[in-house]
Amino acid sequence: MKINKEFHEKIINSLIVASFFSLTVFLFAPLHLYFTNISELRFSFSDVCYYLAAITAFSIFLLLILSIPWKFTLYKKLISLLFILSVLVWFQGNILVWDYGSLDGRFVDWKKYYYRGVIDTGIWILFICVAFKMPSVIYKAVRKLSVAFILIQLISISFILITMPEIPSFKKYSLDENTKFAFSAKKNVIILVIDAFQADVFQEIIGEGGRYKNIFKGFTYFRNSVSGFPTTFPSVPLILTGQYYDNSIPMQEFMKKAFCSSSVTKFLKDNGFEVDLFPWSYKCIYFNEKTASNIVKRRKLSKNSAKKATSTLYSISMFRYMPHFIKNYVHNSVARLWMDSNGIDDFGRSRNFIKKMIYSSNADIEKYVFKFYHLEGLHTPFNLNERLEYESLPLNRVGYKRQAKGMLRLAELFLDKLDKLGIYDDSMIFIIGDHGYGDLIGVNVPENLKAKDIRPIHPEAANAKKGALPLILIKPFNSKGELWISDAPVCLSDIPKTIASELDLKNDFSGDSMFKVKESDIRERRFLLCNAKPNYSRNGFLPSIKEYVVSGFSWLDESWRPTGRYFNPPAQKWLYYFIYGKPDLNKKNGRMKDNVQEYDFTENRNY
Repeated sequence: MKINKEFHEKIINSLIVASFFSLTVFLFAPLHLYFTNISELRFSFSDVCYYLAAITAFSIFLLLILSIPWKFTLYKKLISLLFILSVLVWFQGNILVWDYGSLDGRFVDWKKYYYRGVIDTGIWILFICVAFKMPSVIYKAVRKLSVAFILIQLISISFILITMPEIPSFKKYSLDENTKFAFSAKKNVIILVIDAFQADVFQEIIGEGGRYKNIFKGFTYFRNSVSGFPTTFPSVPLILTGQYYDNSIPMQEFMKKAFCSSSVTKFLKDNGFEVDLFPWSYKCIYFNEKTASNIVKRRKLSKNSAKKATSTLYSISMFRYMPHFIKNYVHNSVARLWMDSNGIDDFGRSRNFIKKMIYSSNADIEKYVFKFYHLEGLHTPFNLNERLEYESLPLNRVGYKRQAKGMLRLAELFLDKLDKLGIYDDSMIFIIGDHGYGDLIGVNVPENLKAKDIRPIHPEAANAKKGALPLILIKPFNSKGELWISDAPVCLSDIPKTIASELDLKNDFSGDSMFKVKESDIRERRFLLCNAKPNYSRNGFLPSIKEYVVSGFSWLDESWRPTGRYFNPPAQKWLYYFIYGKPDLNKKNGRMKDNVQEYDFTENRNY
């Protein structure tokens, strides 16, 4: 009877604790990561759900059969240890979460975060020691506590699913790349985005002399440029629709409305163009057959691709749920899997892009053609030199500029191939950055551009400016001659209007055609400063957005001023109400209307 009772107790306790461990590590952890980063991963949950379920079930079964044969005294210690390890994994991934930045291959200064390792290791060692010193005490509670932790995680996942924003459109659609380098023999409009290419760096490169200025025959360099946003995610919709996102509705809803009603892609498709989009980040466009010609219904991943997606999910989960010193060892491989699963461009793909362009491009399409190509370009790590060779470059302006020269060499090869196809003259070509870069490289203003009378500036404006200066190079149809430099005040939101105007098509796009903006024009261009990290996806909005206007040459600090308007997501609006009470519209120093928080800086204005 005693043996049967012990065996029965082993079965129940092992099943519960094994379920706690396996569900936490192999199911809840990847589910939490997937649904809180749903716009950061291209694959769908249906592609990996069977593998997650099978691995979790196998883990429960394996732990169950491995734990039961031991003697009861040793069994208690093993089950207590397994329970403590489960708690540690849960605690590390849900409570002791450290921010290491984006998992995109960027350098992490592990020595700087050494204290995190000390904290993590101390907690893990303490809990494991308790498991060895007090196994009987822990064993008495493992059943109830394991069930409690499982329920906590079930509730947490349920809450995430309930509050999750609309599923991104790219989960339902995909891109047909069969015509990626097929152009029209008649007329082409081409946008080549080199991500994070900053305007002043191009000025510095062509100012050094050499060959770079001669690459862009017939182009105009609009150096007095403003991006609209400091990051890729909201910038690409701005480029293709001319509309600014302001947190008034969820991002997916905004993209659906903007792309399906007033995007340049839908506009050109409705006017008979073949429209092909090739973004490096799928979340930046809205997938719908109305908006592009190469958008097709998404097929289920192959078994190999689904296994790779599952591996990616588990690897990233391990990075989140393991202590600091283990993170150090797995970081590079996890970053590589993350980038591979999302098709993120690096130096290898950049070179592959131009190789395919050179060897497989043609001009066989009878219709007019619009192409949108987006390369990762100048994000860290910097590893593509001016000869398009792999080289680990320093993470500063010097390394950035050398990689920028490599991207200009890529652009040169791209343009040369268009010329050989005989379609260069009949193409309108944009070579642009989607935003500037920021603190890592700063902004260098040439002496001949610096203002003689520099007025005081709001302290945050100089920092905002660093992410707001995109490269803008445009070659109109049949344009010839040397590179022309224009100081006309332009912004990325002008691109749809510029395209429609050059095609002489009636339109109602906002903004102005860049070629009709005069250098003497005084324009107030908007820049919305925000942090578009993946955590937006918890509720479908971006974090608080701060508005600036630029009324002079964009490189100069004195051209910038904050308007005092903040566009807050709904959660922040109600948090504001909770902390400060409902805003008093008669209060002089501040008010909030809808999701826009406004301040009166009249008394403290120092710009």
